[in-house]
Amino acid sequence: MDPLTIVGLVGNIVQFVSFGHELLTSVRELNGGGVSQEVEQLKLLVHDVRRSNRDISEFLDDEGNIRDHLRRELRRLRSSKGEDDFERELKPLQSIANECDKIATELLGHLNRFEMKHKGWQRKLEAIRVSGEVLWKRKEMRELKTRLLELEGRLASWWTTTMLRRQGDNFQAVLASVNSLGYRLNGFEKLEVDNLEKMKTELDSSFKSIRSQAEAHHAEINSTVQEFISKEDLSRQRHARDLRVVVDSVHKYIAEWHRMIRAIEILKSLAFDSIHNRRDHIEQAHEKTCLWVYDPNRTNFAEWLWSGSGIYWINGLAGSGKSTLMKYVTADEKTSAALQGWASGRRLITASHYFWNAGTEMQKSHQGLLQTLLYQVLEVDPGLCDVLCPEHRLGTPWSMQELTTAFERLSTTSEASNMFCFFIDGLDEYQGPEETLIQIVERLTAVPNIKICASSRPWAAFHAEWNTSIYTFKMQDFTKADMTRYVEEYLQGSEKFRTAAALDGQCLDLIPNISNRANGVWLWVYLVVRDILRDIRDGEPFQQWQNRLESYPQELVAYFRKMMERIDPFHRKQGAEIFLLALEANYSKLPMLGLPALYDESTSWYVADGHSRLLGPDELEHIYASWQPRLQNRCRDLMRLSRNRNRLNRCEQYEVDFLHRTVKDFLQEHYISELRALVSAEFNVSACLAQLTFMLIEQVQLLRASMPDDSLGSLINQLLRYLRDTQNIEEREQKPPHHFRLLDAFDSMMGRLLAMTGATNSGNTYTSWVQLVSGRDIDFTYLTVQFRLRRYSLHCLQTQHKWSHKQASMYMQCALQQVLTHVIFGEMPALDPKLVAGLLDLGIDPNIHLPSNDTAWSCFLRQCVDCWPGWSMAERGEALDAIRVFLRHSAKVDVLVDGRRASDVLTELIGQDAMIELQNLIAGCRGGYGIWIGRILASPFRTWKTANE
Repeated sequence: MDPLTIVGLVGNIVQFVSFGHELLTSVRELNGGGVSQEVEQLKLLVHDVRRSNRDISEFLDDEGNIRDHLRRELRRLRSSKGEDDFERELKPLQSIANECDKIATELLGHLNRFEMKHKGWQRKLEAIRVSGEVLWKRKEMRELKTRLLELEGRLASWWTTTMLRRQGDNFQAVLASVNSLGYRLNGFEKLEVDNLEKMKTELDSSFKSIRSQAEAHHAEINSTVQEFISKEDLSRQRHARDLRVVVDSVHKYIAEWHRMIRAIEILKSLAFDSIHNRRDHIEQAHEKTCLWVYDPNRTNFAEWLWSGSGIYWINGLAGSGKSTLMKYVTADEKTSAALQGWASGRRLITASHYFWNAGTEMQKSHQGLLQTLLYQVLEVDPGLCDVLCPEHRLGTPWSMQELTTAFERLSTTSEASNMFCFFIDGLDEYQGPEETLIQIVERLTAVPNIKICASSRPWAAFHAEWNTSIYTFKMQDFTKADMTRYVEEYLQGSEKFRTAAALDGQCLDLIPNISNRANGVWLWVYLVVRDILRDIRDGEPFQQWQNRLESYPQELVAYFRKMMERIDPFHRKQGAEIFLLALEANYSKLPMLGLPALYDESTSWYVADGHSRLLGPDELEHIYASWQPRLQNRCRDLMRLSRNRNRLNRCEQYEVDFLHRTVKDFLQEHYISELRALVSAEFNVSACLAQLTFMLIEQVQLLRASMPDDSLGSLINQLLRYLRDTQNIEEREQKPPHHFRLLDAFDSMMGRLLAMTGATNSGNTYTSWVQLVSGRDIDFTYLTVQFRLRRYSLHCLQTQHKWSHKQASMYMQCALQQVLTHVIFGEMPALDPKLVAGLLDLGIDPNIHLPSNDTAWSCFLRQCVDCWPGWSMAERGEALDAIRVFLRHSAKVDVLVDGRRASDVLTELIGQDAMIELQNLIAGCRGGYGIWIGRILASPFRTWKTANE
């Protein structure tokens, strides 16, 4: 039972009691106006009480509903005995509500007799009748009032003895919901829950006061009725005021609860797994470096923080330390202090985003930028949810239009009260045109209460836009002293270096030589110092250190190529495979567990087709420690193992990542052909990534040992996308569909999980899981259609003996429309004409009406109009083939598409010449015979028809 339903019923009862008091007290004072308005108001109150009471009655009568709800909502908070107690504790409240219903019936009966319905001279006679009724019914009115006081006392007593204890559980449930977001919410929990706790305390205090007053009134009634009646007028106003306080407190409590829950859900919907990954992976600035950025004699950055506006552009060469500096200034107290001066007493809200070209789609997209910034803004001030995104539907993904609108409102509605400073790192790592990103940044800073500090490489578009501004500097102009300090500290940290320097002073010359050759590139310094420290550790003489330094190319590309050449030939094949897997891991980082799964023949916990064993924390740490040197042997220092502790599941925390974005750039732009030449022709990168993702899903589910929720959606999304890539490769290379085996294993794994948790499984195993996760009736075939796994989808549909008309309609709509089915499943890829043609050849009517009320044919043409300009000639050819299939199955050419005839739309798309060859097909459709001929020729099986067709 939703606690707000209970609180709502209590509020309705209190309001009914309060209004009943007022009515019964004012009955004696009736004049010519009658009570028609009061009767209508009382009827509304009774309706609310009855509705809330009915909800509780249904809850108490349905034993299964009690068990299911409590298991879902309070699973970790209440035992089975607690569930039975809760059921018993609700029954007195239901009894109170039932008594309200009875009193309301009697009260309405009396008031209806007091109501004057005539006008004119008859009204005077009726007033005499009403006055007589009031005097005659005075005793009954007093009895009703006594019963109301009794109800009031019972309700206050129930609240103070039951709900005070139960609300503790409810708050724990809310806190559990907040805590489930982990690191993401920071100070939100204390801010919001403390506010709700304060309101709860005020509400409890009000109920205790009412209980005391009700008990006092009862004592007076029982001792001397006449004395109570004489005091009634004196206490009526105070008592009514106190009851009104309770009613208002209940309403405020419910509203605040709803507001807090909505804010939590909004934040959960904005958050994504990699929202802080890039920031967390950036190395902390070395001690005493980066201090120069606040020095007014060197830069005007501090001046911009205090009083500047618009954009501050930090630019620098690849590997020059821009991201490290951005992370430093974002968190440093000097930045916060200066910005507080700029805010001049208004509320300051800062947020940051770090683009990451080697990361997930959200880490390098426009949507990821806006979603990250909006998340951080609302985390600081949840009250802005109602201002910035009041229309957002909970449980649905964010559209670009919603995010854009939210930031438009941010700049227009909060200028008077809030000041915003955003830090955006790596503009050059944005996946899209630089001009688009420049427009986004310029639009955000068009108002005086928003300014942005941004960093990037000095690409032409950024250089042309911001290089003439006074608010900019180049990283490499300021980092030489920091590099010298860094090199000195690391070399002096080696005892062998100190000993050698004491014997030979020229060893110290190595420190400035390294920083001089770096040309402002921190990554070069980091790699060179690491290699020289290895020589020092191995006892090599100073001349060897100097020779190594001079042998390193000063350009990163040449340096990386030299590092690749130094990989042991025995390890180069596996190293190339790891590099390729990391390059193609477009939807997430390469999981560390993939390394032992691929290269350790003695691995006992992993089985390719499922039924793997759960890895414990000690085993994961052992893999992490043992693969550190092994990865270095295969990839030198260009790849690294990292641990992302922000992930809740331990198996997802360990990742294989590039040392720096420039490494990925080098491999993609200068070394990809060499990598491919090192691996075998049978090595399918996408299939391998799909297998590793499947393995990770299984480990996560084994770890939970419970029904999965929508947090697994991102992993499922990755798996199906990798399988789609695998399908396309197999089709292009004309290979058998080996990915079918993994899809079957995935469906089977979900079935085992359902059985393990005791959930019922009717029909497709995935259907039951999706219904539990999303509440939607979506089967596994539908999901494969959504992800354009065409070969598997059509294979499954061929083996099904019956489809319902509803299923056929859903499959076709899913194949035609680029929609978001559910937030956990991610984006649907572009239209696949081959899939649409395959569904038609299986017998789906091209003129079938979809859930969107379009026909399949008109929807397909609309999608073609949208996609045609961006399609290649090959893709247009596939679409034309699908059009032929539609016409062969008698698609109606006279259907309207956005107000135009289908034939006109076709002519516009394919041209008049190509339209001529379709005339015979169109002519056959007009006669009405084409659909029957097409079905007979195209489909050898007709078993999809339902019994009612």
